[in-house]
Order: sequence, then structure tokens, then C-alpha cells
Amino acid sequence: MEPSRLQLEMTETVAATDPKLTVTVLSYLKHMGIGVILDDFGTGHSSLSGLRRFPVEALKIDKTLVNQMLADRGTSDTVELIILLAHKLKLKIIAEGIETAKHLERLRVFGCDLGQGYLFSPPVEPEAASKLLSGGDVGWRAKDTGA
Repeated sequence: MEPSRLQLEMTETVAATDPKLTVTVLSYLKHMGIGVILDDFGTGHSSLSGLRRFPVEALKIDKTLVNQMLADRGTSDTVELIILLAHKLKLKIIAEGIETAKHLERLRVFGCDLGQGYLFSPPVEPEAASKLLSGGDVGWRAKDTGA
């Protein structure tokens, strides 16, 4: 497999454990062409200065924030700010845990780049994933949203 086709996900908490080592390892992976995504963003303890140093290409908004954003204005504002921050840092932003068309609509309004969750598909076995991907029914296109 070409390294550019591989993406490693690292949680925000793990990345913040030893920032110097994290930068070294992530820089090496980036040099190899492997993409890195900072997972569960918004729930860990990393600093913004650390985030700027980590050579990642995307942030993933934790599903707990996505699930709470429709019921809580503060959480909704937090999700919007994470998306703005990612874009200011020239990073892609991915939302986890999209379960309803309303989640999808709110994230689109905020400018979220990508999403994943039960609205699109439940977890599937490798064979079913291959079939799903070859059919092109992935990403923002969810059959029950009309998108």
C-alpha cells in the first residue's frame, strides 16, 4: 500500500502525553507520506500551542460534542469554534457520531468538511465496507437526507 493511502488516528490525550515525542513521530510519519488525524478533539487536554506544532492534516470532533450540540447552545458554539479553528489552521475537520439529518444540517452550516456516523452507515465488515465504498455512497451523501 502506498503510504499516502494510509491515515493514522491519534487521540488528543495521547498526543498531549509527550508533545516532543509526538511531534517527532508525527513528523516522521508525515515525511513518509502517512496522514495523521487528531481524534476525539475537544474532549482531551492538549493545548492550542501544542496543536499548532503537531503535523496533522485533520481534526475529528468527538461524537459526544456532536450528540449534545442540538440540545445545548454552549456545546453547539464549541463545535462551531472547533471547525473555525481547524480551518484557520488549514486542517480538514471531520465530525464523528452523526446520527440524524439535523446533526448533518447543523454541521454543514458550520462548514464541517466531512462526517461519519450511523446516518451514513452502521459499522460493517470489510467485505460490506468494500461494497459500500465501490458504490460511492459515502461521505456527506446520506440516503435519508436527500443530499
